Amino acid sequence: MQQPIRKIVVAFEPSPESPGNRLGSELATVFTSDLLAPSLEFVTTVGKRDIAPGETARQFAAKLIHSFRQGSVPLESIEVIPTGERLKDAVAALYDYAVRVNADLIIAPNHGRGGFSRFRRGSFVESLVMISAIPVLTLGPRARIFRPIRRILFPSDFRSDSKRVLDRAIGLAGQLNAKITIFHAATMPRADEIPLRMPVAVRFEDLEIPSAWRVYHEQRRQEAEAFTDHVRVSGVEAEALFDSSGQPVGDVIQLIAAAEDIDLIAISARSGPISTYFKGRITQRLIRQAHCPVWVLHENRLEKAGGISGETQSAA
Repeated sequence: MQQPIRKIVVAFEPSPESPGNRLGSELATVFTSDLLAPSLEFVTTVGKRDIAPGETARQFAAKLIHSFRQGSVPLESIEVIPTGERLKDAVAALYDYAVRVNADLIIAPNHGRGGFSRFRRGSFVESLVMISAIPVLTLGPRARIFRPIRRILFPSDFRSDSKRVLDRAIGLAGQLNAKITIFHAATMPRADEIPLRMPVAVRFEDLEIPSAWRVYHEQRRQEAEAFTDHVRVSGVEAEALFDSSGQPVGDVIQLIAAAEDIDLIAISARSGPISTYFKGRITQRLIRQAHCPVWVLHENRLEKAGGISGETQSAA
C-alpha cells in the first residue's frame, strides 16, 4: 500500500502577475478535492533581482500574499527561499525544501513568463523532474482544469523501472478513486527483436517483416495485460490500450488522452544513454504541450531521495 498524499508543496513564481500561479492554485484545489485533508505549502524561490534593496524575505512574502489576495488567489502564507540566480540554484532550493518537509508531491505549473530567467517556460519543471525523487504534478500553457481527476493515462514501455513508477501511480489512483489506462505505442522492432530464422545476409524483401510484427505486437499486448492485471489486483479499475500506427509517440499520447477524455497523464521520466523518454523528448513534450495535467516521477530517483541545504524563511 502506497503512502497517502499528506503534504503537498506548491511552487509559485515570485511574480503575482504570473498566470502560472493562479493555475497552480486551481490545480492544487482540484487535485486535493478527493484527498483526505492534505497539507498545502506554497513556496517561491527568489534571487537578488527579485527582492528590492533592503527588503527581507519576510517582507517580500507579505507583499506577495497581499498581491495574490488582490488577484483572487487565496493564500494565507508562502515560504520564500533566497537562492542564487541560476536555474539549477532555484530548482535545488525548491527540491531541498520539499525533501526537508517530507512532501509527498510537488505541484509546479509550467507557465513561466517574462524576465524571470529561472522560470522560463519548461526549463524549471523539466530540471526539477530530472532530480526529484518526489512526484511532480505540472500543467503546461495548453492545459485546462475542469473537474476532479477520474481517468489516468499511464504510457509505458513495460520496463521493470516503469512498473515501480506504476506502483506509485496506483496509489495515486486509489486515493483519487480514478481509473488507470495502460497505454503502449509500438515502434518498429529493433533488428535484435525480429525473430529471424534465416541467414543474416539476405535481401530486405526476403525478411518476414509482417510475421515479425505480429510476434512483436503479441508480446507487447501480453505485457500490457500483465500491467493491467497488476493494477486490478490493487483494487484499482484498469484497462489497456495499444497503438501500432507508428506515429510519433508524443503525438499519439496526446491524441489518445483527448479521445479517451483523460484527466491526468502519469508518466515515468528517464535519462541516460539508453533513455527513451527524455532523449526522445516525449516527457518533455508532454510537460509543455499536454492539454491536461501531467504527473511525472523519475525512475532512477525513486530510491535516491536527498537535497541540498538552504536558508528558508516564511511569513503568514
